[in-house]
Amino acid sequence: MVQAKDRSRAQRYKGDDVDEHAAEAALMSMGPPCMVAVFEIPDEEAEEEVQNRAVEELQQFRGRLRALNLNVEQLTNTEGTLIFLKVGAPEPMLKYEAEFNEFRLRLREDYGGALCKFTQELEDKKAYDKPLDGFELFCSAQQLKIANDVATSLPYDGAENGGDTDWGVEFDPRGMIEDEVNSRMKAWFPMHHQRNRMKLQFEWAQTWDKPQPLTLVKEYFGEKFALFYTWWGYYTTMLWLPSIVGLVLFVTQIMTYLETGALENPYSVVYCVFMVTWMTGFNVLWKNLEATRSYEWDTLDFEEQEDYRQEFKQNELTEVNSHPNEVTGELDDFWYDDGEYLPIPTGRARSQAAIYAVVAVMNLLTVVSNVYIWKLVALPMMEPGNVFVGSVVGASLSTIVSIVIDSIMDGIPEVDLEGVMDIMVGGANWDTPTRHEDALIMNTFFYKSFTKYFMLVWIAFLANYIEVDGEDVWCPDWQCFPVLQVAYATTVLVGIGWNLLQVKGLPVMYAAMQPKSALADAAAAAGMTVAKTEMEMQYEYPEAAAVCDGYMILVYQLGFVAMFAVALPVMPTVFLIYSIVELRAKAMSLLTGLRRPEFQCAADIGSYQQVIDVITTMSVLTNAFIIGFTSHGLYFYFPDMDGVERVWATVILEHFLFLCKLFVENIVPKEPRGAIEAYEKAEDQKRKLLEKWGIDGPEDY
Repeated sequence: MVQAKDRSRAQRYKGDDVDEHAAEAALMSMGPPCMVAVFEIPDEEAEEEVQNRAVEELQQFRGRLRALNLNVEQLTNTEGTLIFLKVGAPEPMLKYEAEFNEFRLRLREDYGGALCKFTQELEDKKAYDKPLDGFELFCSAQQLKIANDVATSLPYDGAENGGDTDWGVEFDPRGMIEDEVNSRMKAWFPMHHQRNRMKLQFEWAQTWDKPQPLTLVKEYFGEKFALFYTWWGYYTTMLWLPSIVGLVLFVTQIMTYLETGALENPYSVVYCVFMVTWMTGFNVLWKNLEATRSYEWDTLDFEEQEDYRQEFKQNELTEVNSHPNEVTGELDDFWYDDGEYLPIPTGRARSQAAIYAVVAVMNLLTVVSNVYIWKLVALPMMEPGNVFVGSVVGASLSTIVSIVIDSIMDGIPEVDLEGVMDIMVGGANWDTPTRHEDALIMNTFFYKSFTKYFMLVWIAFLANYIEVDGEDVWCPDWQCFPVLQVAYATTVLVGIGWNLLQVKGLPVMYAAMQPKSALADAAAAAGMTVAKTEMEMQYEYPEAAAVCDGYMILVYQLGFVAMFAVALPVMPTVFLIYSIVELRAKAMSLLTGLRRPEFQCAADIGSYQQVIDVITTMSVLTNAFIIGFTSHGLYFYFPDMDGVERVWATVILEHFLFLCKLFVENIVPKEPRGAIEAYEKAEDQKRKLLEKWGIDGPEDY
């Protein structure tokens, strides 16, 4: 873990005196990257004590920033209701903090291009390459991280060090914002940088015929966002294969139907083998690409160097400097017991056991709801040869149940509604952001695997073989394949519609319901608009959703493609169109309609890789069983087989698909040899260069 820094060393640098007069609003976003703090001004009719407390809070906060040698500019909005503090790190601070925290910058190409720890000595030698975003030394994301890290630390000249002010604890932005009783702070966020934002708009969000500029994305948002858009681009590219093959198969199925009235043809089995091979290839090739990015971006050791979560450090259950480390024997800065499940759950295991109980209840609710939707609503609306209406209604109701349960468990970030799972995983008190997010992903998967897919599994594999309340609930004439096709398409389309409404419609509706100021109302009545600075506009933007939420939508879409596309081969094309359009639209929204997220790093996609591994394995079973039991695909090859022979044929197909999976996993290289060789070559060049310059310990750079 990263150790807390001695702020006494901060006296090595001093920024210029803070200019008390704010610069012109139109120019405030054109300088270096900055953080923005927003404070609410109490109403003139508020009690004097309230007003005095607000003034004192602002003065103390501003004094803290000055004591930390940060550059601060202040602006009051036109309506006189908010005070904005623009907070930036001066260049001497950037260099000092980067060297102290061992930031890695890329060396010039003629020096090998490896990532190397920043030192003033190497900077004096002009050894570092310039970032692509136009800054001289540190990219936009790095400058914001330094400004944020310094602002949230303790100044050295506090009372404990002989100063005049008792700074108390480290600045906790989220805690202050949530404490509406004692704090007037409304927001703390990084400001979009106009020049870089426009560059990304032209080269990324508005461009459809060029690859994504992922290095620019990384320098603006950090590695975590860049890795997410790497995955999204990879997912979209890989979708072309099942889309093209699926379209060809879909056309042949239509031709077969027009000629014979049958919904299937012999090529469905071929598509089944293709889909399992494709999904396996998707998985292993992504692992290779992900590892390549880790070497290129030097995030190999990120999780070992990750700092503790602020919530973990402040949690009353966390032990501070009292627990001896099992390896070193020294006292851990912070520690919390992982606990045991038996005989009685303790520590973190107790919280996890509670999560499992809630998930079990939600899964039971999902199963019962879907079964009775099928029995009481969908099935009575079906008859042999006419299953469309019943399938659509049943799948729609099932998807609505899924949306309701997911909204309860996940919350709706677009309207600031926190979910049960967020609260319960937060109660588990995970120490680092990565471990917290991994726990959230996996616990979410435990119930989403039911809410997303159970109805299709029920129709395809269970309805014909299970009684409900002592009654048969099989598909009309035992033919579940046409029901599965309609239900699959309905589930996908309703789900996409909800995603679009949630991302695009709900924020607009939520913003429209917020009360407007008297000045805004007066201006609207007069047919005028209130002029706003860039900071005001960005403050009114909603916060960007967490990166793991973006993965969530796409990974579960991948599950629909991998596990059920054999039932309706045209559906990958629907996902492809959605993905192509939504990727650029999401990028534009991230740049122009949402607050800029704080810098975030990541070495991989976290526990979503485990989810994809499970989906890959499940795709073997679902594809084999849909072809073998739900459809009549095998009868094109074995028209005279009986029921027992059909089971054996399905088992053989399933084993064959597993062999295909193993074959693909073993022929694709598990490690990116080219990236590793390039990394080792660059590191070797760096080591020789540092030795040439007489720098000690070059292997540590």
